[in-house]
Amino acid sequence: MNNINDDHFVSFIGSTASFLSCIGRIFFGYILNHYLWKRVMSICYILTAALFITFGLILYSEFLFSFYVISMFFLSMACFNSIMIQTDRDFPRDKWILTYVTLSCIPAFTVPYIFEKFLTPEIGYTWTLCVLGAFQMMAAFQTIFHDVEIRKVEDEKLLESNEESLK
Repeated sequence: MNNINDDHFVSFIGSTASFLSCIGRIFFGYILNHYLWKRVMSICYILTAALFITFGLILYSEFLFSFYVISMFFLSMACFNSIMIQTDRDFPRDKWILTYVTLSCIPAFTVPYIFEKFLTPEIGYTWTLCVLGAFQMMAAFQTIFHDVEIRKVEDEKLLESNEESLK
């Protein structure tokens, strides 16, 4: 970050973004309980992808830099809540699924360190953020094409077959 030379400003923005990400977890927990999962997550993924891809354009403006960083931190919190909420909705009778999802987050949380070590030195921060933006767009498409209705029908059939086997 050679364009903004004020370390106190960058530290303040990082602290503010971290604080607002805590509020984001509460906010998105509420939003995901009241609105459709697909709609909320698609919007968040697309907005985050747009911020990642256009981040290189705002490096000379302290205001835009702070807006982008705070927005990215805040929007990324929807993902943490939605993983558990949607998994619980998709597999309501599987008591171990949340454990598997939590364990699957371990490799996902190591990816930024791998990028920082190997990808960023080769292509730079701007292009690394573009790669992350591409991943966000892939997540948006997966979310858009995630068919919740089929799972509901399958769960009803499974419930009926379990009830018949218990009789």
